[in-house]
Amino acid sequence: MDTRTRAYEYCIRQVSDYPALADQINSFYSLFRMEISDDEASVENEWELLYSDVEGLIKEHKTNTTV
Repeated sequence: MDTRTRAYEYCIRQVSDYPALADQINSFYSLFRMEISDDEASVENEWELLYSDVEGLIKEHKTNTTV
């Protein structure tokens, strides 16, 4: 599976698991797509940034919603 597909499937899975975060996750994915459209961008690096951003968002969400 290539990195673009892995990023897409990861975001779909996270939106499914955390629907309250759908807008933010989709925004991160849109930024990923925009960045990789630049010929000089590293797809792997942008995937790492996307993954890190989404994981941070989920961690924050869990912290704020856990009583």
